[in-house]
Amino acid sequence: MSGPSNVTRIDHEGRELYLIGTAHISQQSVEEVRSTILSLRPDTVCVELDTTRHAGLIDDSAWRRLDIEKAIRERRVVFLLAGLALSAYQKKMGDKLGVRPGAELLSALHAAKEVGAEVVLADRDVQITLKRAWRGLSAREKAQLLGVVSVPFNNNPEFDGELTAERVEQLKNNKTMSDLLTEMASAFPGIKRPLIDERDLYLISKLREAAGQRVVGVVGAGHVPGMVANLNTPVDRKELETLPPPTVRQRVLPFLIPSVMLLALATGYFGHSLPFFLHLLYAWALSTSSLAFLSTLVARAKPLTLLGVVVFAPFLALVPGKQLGRFAGLLELRQGGPTDADKRAVRDDILSFRGLYANRFTRIALVSVLTSVGGTLGSWVGAGWVLMSLL
Repeated sequence: MSGPSNVTRIDHEGRELYLIGTAHISQQSVEEVRSTILSLRPDTVCVELDTTRHAGLIDDSAWRRLDIEKAIRERRVVFLLAGLALSAYQKKMGDKLGVRPGAELLSALHAAKEVGAEVVLADRDVQITLKRAWRGLSAREKAQLLGVVSVPFNNNPEFDGELTAERVEQLKNNKTMSDLLTEMASAFPGIKRPLIDERDLYLISKLREAAGQRVVGVVGAGHVPGMVANLNTPVDRKELETLPPPTVRQRVLPFLIPSVMLLALATGYFGHSLPFFLHLLYAWALSTSSLAFLSTLVARAKPLTLLGVVVFAPFLALVPGKQLGRFAGLLELRQGGPTDADKRAVRDDILSFRGLYANRFTRIALVSVLTSVGGTLGSWVGAGWVLMSLL
């Protein structure tokens, strides 16, 4: 059936399924979503939201629920910062175009209510998606992704020049989205499946199971081709909602350095002289403390945090699980947590180095992340120094 350029009709088992491909900062998408739903008057509207994103979209005070302490304790500070950075970037682009990010999804919710349609939150939980994506990356890819988040868009003509409403509409073109996803998959082979392919499956399964004769799905334009292609693919959503078990390498790696170091120190103590053993201790302590101190200093931690990192780095580096970053973040938090004003401003501050350090929320997060990185590097350098001394 012909219709608006971004609406795809699918006849499936005697039912009408409609997919509206949108851009998250497109006024045209907002209008198209509303007019399509009001015109079709579907029984159900499926939207590309999970419960967390839905709450944030309809509640302007969602910033109050930002909990840096919980993120540090659960070791998900990186995921929190990544989500905030993406949200902030979308907000910046939306402000430029005068469109609130996610306005097309909000339009879908309002239009569904007007026509009396049931609403289905059809997307997978965002935290599960991020964790599955992170686990799918190699160590090298993780470093690249953290350092160069714009890799998929480099040298892409669609992103050259001034951002305009016309350019945003061009991005909803299936060929353009396919090119972008192909480039992303080339840059980060491990991330496309959990971020795009798995969600295509998840979304289409929700659409298929939605109640009613006529169902409308409101999703990002990049998902439409994959959803159509997987219309009849069996989907196990429980499997897609489960974090895959860590590989043998992932289970063993956190214990590698502590085990090697304890064995090396025991060898130095029982098989060599006391001065040599003290040399090994010095090599380990200097490496772990100095690199952890430097990374924590880069995060502009307070003096007490710096002192704590220097003192405890050699010990915590022997405990599997990146405890040093958790320790530093919580210690920094105890000396003054973020205010409501910090939380309100976090999406603006995270986009600049000045704001990143001025905002207590993001600075505490940086202390936790950078200290963890420095501690890991220090443990590898220290272990190498110790082993070279033994050999």
